Amino acid sequence: IAIEGYVNVLRQAVKAGISKVVITGSWAATIDPTMEQAFEGLVSTEKDWGHATEEEFLSGKHADNPMWIYSAAKILGERAAWKFAANEPSLDLSIIIPPFIFGPYVPGFPLPVAQSALSSNQHIYALLTGIVPPPLPPLFCHVRDVARAHVAALNVPKATSDVEDKRFLICGGSLVWKNAIEYLHNTRPELKERIPAVDAPVIPFPGPPTTIDASRARRILNMEKYCDWTETLVDTVESLMETEKTWVKA
Repeated sequence: IAIEGYVNVLRQAVKAGISKVVITGSWAATIDPTMEQAFEGLVSTEKDWGHATEEEFLSGKHADNPMWIYSAAKILGERAAWKFAANEPSLDLSIIIPPFIFGPYVPGFPLPVAQSALSSNQHIYALLTGIVPPPLPPLFCHVRDVARAHVAALNVPKATSDVEDKRFLICGGSLVWKNAIEYLHNTRPELKERIPAVDAPVIPFPGPPTTIDASRARRILNMEKYCDWTETLVDTVESLMETEKTWVKA
């Protein structure tokens, strides 16, 4: 499904005469699905790939590890997309690769119907339920910056040598749960009964977090500035609080 999902969209685009396609990828495709490399103090670049095979993916040996399955699916799907693009001269493919995407939902579009449908935002929503999320890689990108990168990629000429030259890592920085809790207590005191206490125990990272080299996107897509973690946190919290009101009505 992971592979066919990517390739079918590209196949249908070519069939419809669409030449430029921009896909939302995931930083998870650049590191090993075990996620160990996420805390080895590395610097991810567009040349990096995690290792996963279709055989291992289908074997079921990682069925109890949803993060492994997610990461492997992103690796296999993106590799399949680039392989298709390399063999389809009419296609001009770009893939934007952010880490965790946080931010508000688009006005006018259907909202998530439950906490389980919040995608990456579920981790920030956990704070609103008094839970400190697990020590995930802290890298993030505001959804508006992700959208801006997609639009910018549409204006980039087709790659002339390696199709993967239009693989773009983007990143807004790091959002650390302890900092987020302290910031919300200081700026949104009305939430103090909902969010974890300032001195709530936070599980430390298992090692130095890996970072992202977003210089290609800065140079080619003009992605010079990103929404910082405080703006991203506040935008997400406000949107989530509006979203949960619709659950009550339902």
